[in-house]
Amino acid sequence: MDSAYYFTRVLALLGEHERARTLAEEVLTRARRVLGNDHPDTLAAAYNLARRLADLGEYERARALTEDTLTRHRQVFGADDDPDPQEFVELLQWLEEQADTGS
Repeated sequence: MDSAYYFTRVLALLGEHERARTLAEEVLTRARRVLGNDHPDTLAAAYNLARRLADLGEYERARALTEDTLTRHRQVFGADDDPDPQEFVELLQWLEEQADTGS
């Protein structure tokens, strides 16, 4: 799953956003099935999918997924245990800005 996760990021960097989203969805589905919803790798896969959705302008879906992932992350790690929640918060702020500007 790790290689597929990183490949989605490479695809996004290359501008292959649809392919990146499709693969990110597959990675998240597999992670949830094999590892469970609250496993750290599943949370990373969910965050990755949220980023790919945002790349495609699917801001509402990205925001909902990010909010759910941040909640789960805090339940698993605690609010102050890991630096990743700051990334989630920054993504949420950016998504809200996009919604406000109508992008």
